[in-house]
Amino acid sequence: MLATVIGSLVVVVALSAYRNVSHSRAEADYYSRLMAHGRYALDHIRNDLANFYPDKTESGISFVGTPTTTAADNHADRLRFYIAAEPKIEKNLDLYTVGSPEDTAGDLYEIEYQLKFNEDDKTAALYRRIGPLINPQQGNPGGRSTQIAQNIKSLQFEYYEKSSDLWISQWQNDQAAPELVRVSMLLSDDSQNKYKPVMLSQEIALQRRTCDWFDYENQQIDPTEPTTP
Repeated sequence: MLATVIGSLVVVVALSAYRNVSHSRAEADYYSRLMAHGRYALDHIRNDLANFYPDKTESGISFVGTPTTTAADNHADRLRFYIAAEPKIEKNLDLYTVGSPEDTAGDLYEIEYQLKFNEDDKTAALYRRIGPLINPQQGNPGGRSTQIAQNIKSLQFEYYEKSSDLWISQWQNDQAAPELVRVSMLLSDDSQNKYKPVMLSQEIALQRRTCDWFDYENQQIDPTEPTTP
């Protein structure tokens, strides 16, 4: 009888230890998966902002940050801007360009980031839209939209305004882009209610360029670089 009692205690302790290990492993896998989604999304945004192109449009400089919120008071901000990159940086972009192949844009693209929600399962995902530019002054509201990351419940963009030394939620300056962009994401898998959400945030610096980067002939001039005598 004593051996039976001792054996039962050993089994109970072993099962408890197994449950704890299994729970810890499941929790680690859950957070690792969320972090991977968030970091992948931040990498895309950071790489695009590194190629920001301050071209003139009909409404000002090509950088627009719009704050929005969802019914759950979560941020679902949008950010739209131009980038300069290698021609045809993505396959089949010509299919999304109106016009003949000769009119296809070269190295300028319009980029937009936004959250899209699935009303069926109440989940959200981050999408990146890219459209080649034929006429930069008019932009390209079309293009191709691709899902970048899942399980992002909240997306917030903040912009550092040097003149006021403040972070603001909306960029309205049509003559210059902000010096810094802060990206904040709240990640959570709705099917895992027992785990806390994950918050990721990063500040990204933009090149110091304004509309003065262009001269009257719309030729590219960078005033930060010394001119050749």
